Amino acid sequence: MPAANPLLDAALQAADRGWHVFPLRPNAKTPALRGSWLSHATTDPGQIRDWWSTRPYRNIGIATGRSGLLVIDIDEQVGTPTASVDASQLLAPLAAVAGDFSNLRTFAVRTPSGGAHFYYHAPSTPELGCSVGRIGPLIDSRGRGGYVVGAGSRTKLGNYRIIDSRPVAELPSTLVDLLVPPPPPLLTPNSSPGHPSAYLASIVADEARRVANPAPHTRNVTLFRAAVVLGRLIAAGELDEQQVRATLTAAATKHIGVDGFTHDELERAITNGLAYGAQRPRHISTR
Repeated sequence: MPAANPLLDAALQAADRGWHVFPLRPNAKTPALRGSWLSHATTDPGQIRDWWSTRPYRNIGIATGRSGLLVIDIDEQVGTPTASVDASQLLAPLAAVAGDFSNLRTFAVRTPSGGAHFYYHAPSTPELGCSVGRIGPLIDSRGRGGYVVGAGSRTKLGNYRIIDSRPVAELPSTLVDLLVPPPPPLLTPNSSPGHPSAYLASIVADEARRVANPAPHTRNVTLFRAAVVLGRLIAAGELDEQQVRATLTAAATKHIGVDGFTHDELERAITNGLAYGAQRPRHISTR
């Protein structure tokens, strides 16, 4: 009789739902395979058995965009991670934004930190990527180009476990509207080349282009440096942080999955760069 392999079983269950899975490192949230995790993600049972039969302790990654999913990640803790908790309690921060619970209940996974992942069908249009805090504090999302850690996985903090097994619901229109990224700063018709707003827009556009087209093996450092440049302008009150984050995230998202580049790395590079740049504010506008 073959030995029990709960992570293999969980990966096969996810694939049976039509979700594209790939292995993560044991007790971790980072991809275990070389190259693009996005190109490896699959629903093929044979490939999945091969991955987890040879290394049964690997965690499970679910490619959200490939799977037609938009997953809302609520980091706010409700009780202790191991305590029994109803999914509706964890949905409270989202309901506060969306208005009610009536169409929010969906397949849900409790995370070891005490938050939860709520799975929704991603809309075909607009195509939604990933976001950080766009819906509200401690509420992130994973869509095109992203992934989440699947149920059954384990880290040093504890297990990812299903707390609501109902079918995946459609993403409510109120959340779709909130998740559409704001447009990057643009030149206004009244902006002359020498006008401060035109100059600022040019700086943002140049940094976004660098981030979108980095030299080989410079993806992280290019993103960090761009965040430093724009962080100095944010600290001086010249630019809006949310808009800068949205612009840099949009420019860098297409690289998610290349050479193991993850959303965690993307967010860390931006956050660290903005914080470093804030130490040296750069004033441009005439006051």
